[in-house]
Amino acid sequence: LCAHGQSYAIELELQGSSTRRLAKKSFDLKWKRGAELHVWPYDDAQPSEPVAIRKLFLKAMAKDQSLIREALSFDLYRALGYATPHTGFVNLRINGAYWGLYATIEPVNEAYIAARGYPEGGRLYKAVRKHGSRADFDPAKPRASMLLALRKRPVSVEQVDAALERIQDKLLASGAKEVNS
Repeated sequence: LCAHGQSYAIELELQGSSTRRLAKKSFDLKWKRGAELHVWPYDDAQPSEPVAIRKLFLKAMAKDQSLIREALSFDLYRALGYATPHTGFVNLRINGAYWGLYATIEPVNEAYIAARGYPEGGRLYKAVRKHGSRADFDPAKPRASMLLALRKRPVSVEQVDAALERIQDKLLASGAKEVNS
């Protein structure tokens, strides 16, 4: 990988499952320890301390004609006060051939958790939609999913309901008719 005139040795893997069949692929980039990326690949403000990046997603956005939905969704959640992955955009060239505009997305992993001061050893949950179809918001669905996921945790039904109400209030206050997941 070459970034700002510096060459880096990386591992490159295909990223995603259903999108692997598409012409434009998404990638998972990994740098070896001691050879990390030292160029900030995101559009938001760079931290004051230098950051060594060991993993990065390049999202093809192949099914998104606007090419900004995912980054815009993260920006929206960040504006609502939630911690979200850093995002940015790059023009990707492989062996000199232009592959297109890609989103750079920070992985949500142990480094993400540590950088935001969350306790070590916590649980990460990933919401996955099977077919990618859209549906109207039904408060009962996330409530049931959250209660199932948290059934063995010290979280009350009232706490789940209060969290969902805050999320719904913020979404309604935004005035948007549709919010991408």
